[in-house]
Amino acid sequence: MKQAINNLLSNAIKYSTDTKKIFIRLFNKPEHVCIEVEDRGIGIPEDRLSRIFEQFYRIEQKESISGTGLGLTVVKEIVEAHDGTISVISEIGKGSKFVITLNHQAVKGENNISN
Repeated sequence: MKQAINNLLSNAIKYSTDTKKIFIRLFNKPEHVCIEVEDRGIGIPEDRLSRIFEQFYRIEQKESISGTGLGLTVVKEIVEAHDGTISVISEIGKGSKFVITLNHQAVKGENNISN
């Protein structure tokens, strides 16, 4: 899970504008835990959101941002290996928010977090 969050943070930094604002939130809800990584970066076009977790898929950018197109694929695989889900909300020019949702059993087994 550490690698998944590191990948999301790395992307948030890479795809942010000169003023980097990144928010990390953890919510412990009765039925699950949510981890959010949100940036105020360049955003992802709505018509591309469905493909961003595909292996080697990269959104065409005017800026030359380095990467292999594997980071979000790895994040998704890690999250799913922990019986979790990942989703994204994004808007061009306003940024992106990635949300990892894990059930309490997966979290308790790994980190001894209790309600």
